[in-house]
Amino acid sequence: MRNYGKQVILEMARFLRENPSATVNQLAEHMGWAENRSVYYWLNQTGYTGIKDFRKAALDRSLPFSETELLKENPLKAYIPVIRQINSPNHYEYADEDFLCQIKTSSKAFAYLLQDSKWSPMMLPGDLLVIDPAVKPKESSLFLAWINGLGTHILRKIADNCFAQDIYLEEPIKDANFSFIGSIILLYRVTTSKK
Repeated sequence: MRNYGKQVILEMARFLRENPSATVNQLAEHMGWAENRSVYYWLNQTGYTGIKDFRKAALDRSLPFSETELLKENPLKAYIPVIRQINSPNHYEYADEDFLCQIKTSSKAFAYLLQDSKWSPMMLPGDLLVIDPAVKPKESSLFLAWINGLGTHILRKIADNCFAQDIYLEEPIKDANFSFIGSIILLYRVTTSKK
């Protein structure tokens, strides 16, 4: 199981320890999933046959791996999933690898892999944007949004009433015309050294 998967299981276990009588629906809601079958998907990935077995392991702290094994020396480091493409506000295509994020994020954070050059020269294809849906944008900050009919866009908040502007367009976009995905909290660019 990948490191992100282990983090998902550890967060589910933590939630069940704090809420021992939580239902599968409550667990799915806590994890930010639209359907409770996502809970069963992750349980299956770890070899649990159902929520009863997992709840017992969570309460007994007898999971097959531990948080210290996963994060070792630095509690701020966390593996987050890499998203290749966003097809709608609730449908993401995941890459095969995880990203080791070395800043504190919420459990809902992910890395978005830029595929094209529409935001060049500020952001380039291959750049990773760490997106955190739990962080609300402040004035002048950048965030990722879904605009119906246009897809994923990087917007800049320009007022408290959540009007926003595409970073390369002049016209403001009203908050009713886009769905907030998450604030951009880090840009990671892989550079190659010239010899």
